[in-house]
Amino acid sequence: FLKGAKIPKCKTLITECTFGLPEFVFPKIEDTQKHVNELISDLYGKGIPVILMGYQLGKAQTLTQIFGHWGPLYFHDSVKQMNLLHQKLGISLNDGIGHTEAQKSGLLDKKPWVMIAPMMSSKSAFLQEMKSKYNAVTIGFSGWAQSSRFAFGRRTDYSIPMSDHCDFNELVDMVVTSGAEQVYTIHGFVEEFAEHLRKMGISAQPLREDSLDDFI
Repeated sequence: FLKGAKIPKCKTLITECTFGLPEFVFPKIEDTQKHVNELISDLYGKGIPVILMGYQLGKAQTLTQIFGHWGPLYFHDSVKQMNLLHQKLGISLNDGIGHTEAQKSGLLDKKPWVMIAPMMSSKSAFLQEMKSKYNAVTIGFSGWAQSSRFAFGRRTDYSIPMSDHCDFNELVDMVVTSGAEQVYTIHGFVEEFAEHLRKMGISAQPLREDSLDDFI
């Protein structure tokens, strides 16, 4: 769908490490796709509509690409707008009707269906209506779902580990591929990931206010 970044060689690397702990190793996308397709199929067999949830920029387009073959396919209006922007830029994505139009036309009454929506609170008016009126089941996609220690990654009926961020192994591979002699970690498990890199023999430390004084 979207090609991964090519990692350039460098001497100094500044990297985020949102998932910089060994427990954050995500399943292969093919395994996730198989698991979720089986889950949707089971719910479809019971006449239950499904809402797939992920950030409206990035993850929602990935969900559209790998689960867009299900039909009828609807989108939360905000996701539809974002998908249209991608389509205008030449990125091929399956099309579908926005939720407001689908609801006004009575299409959501004809169950089951799949809808792709942004992550939001289970207490939001939108989700409460989808559940009370259509008995929809939510499947959320978040890297935090990989760990039982972070409840906010499991706020949907089903939680699937998937993230736009690198998982732990991908972070390590990225550092090694870059060949960096010095690594600075920001955003996330900065201390833990830097310590892991040091154990690998790579000079690493969290980025502090004075960390780059040698470069000024």
